[in-house]
Amino acid sequence: MSNFNKKTNISWANRTWNVIAGCEKVSPACKNCYAMFVGNEAESKGVAKYKGLTTIATNGKPIWTGKVNIAGEKLFNEPKRWKESSIIFVNSMSDLFYEEVPKDLVFKILDKMLSYNWHKYLVLTKRSERMKTLVNEYCELKGFDKLPDFIWLGVSVENEKVAEKRINDLNETKSSISFISAEPLLEEVDFSKYPIMDWYIVGGESVEIGYDPKDARPFNVDWARKIRDFCKDSGAAFHMKQIGCNPIGAIKTNFKGDKLEDIPEDLLIREYPN
Repeated sequence: MSNFNKKTNISWANRTWNVIAGCEKVSPACKNCYAMFVGNEAESKGVAKYKGLTTIATNGKPIWTGKVNIAGEKLFNEPKRWKESSIIFVNSMSDLFYEEVPKDLVFKILDKMLSYNWHKYLVLTKRSERMKTLVNEYCELKGFDKLPDFIWLGVSVENEKVAEKRINDLNETKSSISFISAEPLLEEVDFSKYPIMDWYIVGGESVEIGYDPKDARPFNVDWARKIRDFCKDSGAAFHMKQIGCNPIGAIKTNFKGDKLEDIPEDLLIREYPN
């Protein structure tokens, strides 16, 4: 999957599909959420889809207002236009399971995935409990034991505090392919304590260009090595995304530490689940 036609800088996808924009901070990983900064910049340029989604906090940085905007019907059918099979990050500018996203809208988006089933759809959330509730209800309505294997569900895990709840919720969700995004990874997490998922994405924190890279919290590359070894032992796929703006144990040459030359050779692994 490494040679597909890229339409995004995200290492593990080649397209994004943003029917919904807007969110709200829910855990420590959200501090430097790139979508807040990108959304704020888009609004400043007059992009209607992002109007009212962010404001400027007392620290001078953008922050979500909690509002969501929903795109028109044309964008709902965007995957139909993409004839080449793609790996699509769904809602990179929001969270599909954010509480302000109505259930019927979540189901409509899942229906679109079923219709345009030559793609793979990656849905990542920090709202693991709502994901479990809605996906399991959707599967019951459709008569599915699980979602089809072209819809992959994942949860963000930045520290031990959120790990148990989110991973257990994901494990109880009717998903054929389940993954963990340990990015930004803010401390060492022992994933061997939890149910094994199919895929683990790992990365250090970065900030958007134009902001102080020191605002990104440190990332020790040895944390990634332990996850790599866990994946090898458990049979899970491992994907090293980036070392971030403030790596410990590695030297970055690019601002975000997200280029191949930034990643230590022994961690230069970008696998996908079978």
